[in-house]
Amino acid sequence: RQHVGFRNRVFQDYDLKKVSEATGVPEETILRVGREFASTKPALALVGTGGIYDHAVAHSLNALVGSVEVPGGVLIRPEVSDAPWPHLSPDRAAEKGLAAPRVDGAEVVPFAKGVVQSLPEAILRGEPYRLQALLFHDANPFFPGPWAEKSREALDKIPFIVSFSSFPDETTEYADLVLPDHTYLERWQDAPAPPTFPFSVYGLRQPVASPVYDTRHSGDVLMALAQKMGGTMSGAFTWGGFTDVLKEDIRNLFELRRGNVVMAESEEAWSRLLERTGWWAPTYRSAEELWDQMVEKGGWWDARYDFGEWNRVFKTPSGRFELYSQHLEDRIRKLAVNGGMEGVLEKLGVTVGTDLAFMPHAQPPKEEDASEYPLYLQPYELLALSGGNGAELPFLQESLAPHVRSSWECWAEINREVASRLGVSDEDWVWVESPVGRIKVRVRLYEGATEDVVGIPVGLGRRAGGRWAKDRGANPNAILRAGLQDTNGWAVHPVTRVKVYKA
Repeated sequence: RQHVGFRNRVFQDYDLKKVSEATGVPEETILRVGREFASTKPALALVGTGGIYDHAVAHSLNALVGSVEVPGGVLIRPEVSDAPWPHLSPDRAAEKGLAAPRVDGAEVVPFAKGVVQSLPEAILRGEPYRLQALLFHDANPFFPGPWAEKSREALDKIPFIVSFSSFPDETTEYADLVLPDHTYLERWQDAPAPPTFPFSVYGLRQPVASPVYDTRHSGDVLMALAQKMGGTMSGAFTWGGFTDVLKEDIRNLFELRRGNVVMAESEEAWSRLLERTGWWAPTYRSAEELWDQMVEKGGWWDARYDFGEWNRVFKTPSGRFELYSQHLEDRIRKLAVNGGMEGVLEKLGVTVGTDLAFMPHAQPPKEEDASEYPLYLQPYELLALSGGNGAELPFLQESLAPHVRSSWECWAEINREVASRLGVSDEDWVWVESPVGRIKVRVRLYEGATEDVVGIPVGLGRRAGGRWAKDRGANPNAILRAGLQDTNGWAVHPVTRVKVYKA
């Protein structure tokens, strides 16, 4: 059958005038940037947070100008797999568990590894079965947000809750048992590089201080519990402690017979030169020596990148970059048992036709009435508070935001002209209100703020926690509209409009 092509769709839906009206960017600016992008080698389009279509749009630009698998462009690093787990014959309990459907329903979301935001509703319904116990590790679903209230209701229905949190938080207050883990400065942990890094890296995080309190590594707790249970559980966990698990991963790195421990730039250049000529000249002769050197130097990496390995780069049915994703279409088709493909797409919040659903496109979200709520809310992560526990550390609270001269409290970044229209000044206390609720923050005039956007940092506003974090600031997620899952299972929030007025 005939399909709508990517080229025709771009000309039809994304001409200069339409894009300018949708984005507020002048036509001449779009034209100038487009010409610069097309004529600059290499040109690179980046995308931050967002759903699968946001990433598809950015990478369609990279593909159109030939910036995939070239120096300075998009690189797909070789995967370094973890050490394989020992082969086990599942017992009756394991067979029953493996046969049961997932509580979060991730199997019906095309590319999801997990759909956390679906858990509260599933637990409340008791579907596909009622949970008897729930363990939390570095997770705090009670921290105010669109699903916080449902999370509270859901956990009331679970008989036994365990938290491994290193700090007191909103979830530990509901836990029946709290088994605090070491902080990141007190524990052993693997630290692989994020997917955006072009080289394979295995960082080795190690303790720089002894535990201050009577805490224990969560991995050690679970392995000790398995040993106490005996039987097949005891045989499944043969390691003496979590460091033994890490050492097995290191043995796997040694068996790859490539890469080296991180080292000084002069040493690294020599090692890389040898690898390019086909020689592997490691500084270690065994997995044990590799472990010792990684403890000393901090990690392992493979700084060689082999361009042109297209089978590794494009794992698509065509073996090429696909502007029409056959992979996504195939996943949706397999899920479309009764309701058809349109029904599956609608459940995932994809509101375009089937052809466009498998191509890069902009999907305008549903908005609130602009007359009552004239501004957009933009929660954003501060470097000092990223990772979840930054608010617990006084040094980070003191150095939150040099760009607006703020610390120890929450604020709203507002454009100077907008603030003038609203009758508010720098450092005024204001209410930022959405259809969901309101929070009290201090105004910070910021030249980098877009005229119709209010930027508020995420990470403050804790109602439980240590003495530095509890009852300090506000949390913009508490007034966000609840979102739907995307095709990868991420929570994609609709646009939230707000109004700002003096407190």
